[in-house]
Amino acid sequence: MLLPGLGVVGAISFLVDTGADTTTIHWGDRHFLTTQDGSPLSPDVLIPDLTHALGIASTPVDYGRQLAVLVFSTDEGSSWVVGAQVSIELAPSSIEVPSLLGRDVLSEARMDFNMPADDLVLDWAVA
Repeated sequence: MLLPGLGVVGAISFLVDTGADTTTIHWGDRHFLTTQDGSPLSPDVLIPDLTHALGIASTPVDYGRQLAVLVFSTDEGSSWVVGAQVSIELAPSSIEVPSLLGRDVLSEARMDFNMPADDLVLDWAVA
């Protein structure tokens, strides 16, 4: 993932959440985002475009919005690039949750889920 407006890159694991409108980076995953010299994204960095959302148990959470470039690897070794406005949690909350891959990005792919095999495939080429 690349966040050009903040000058950071990083690899973040996302929970696929078809109920989430937007892709969200939660506080616990911010340390995976680093500057070109390897420094982590500072908790003090100002992230513009403030928005509010209700989290687990309807707790209010503040987010900043940033344009992101998400890069997904395929089994064949190629990559698929998706641009999206992601929400970035601005402060730690009382309940830690994983970062979420929301419908804004999921709508760019065909999703096949095989529950008995516990296998989820996002097929970007056919969406």
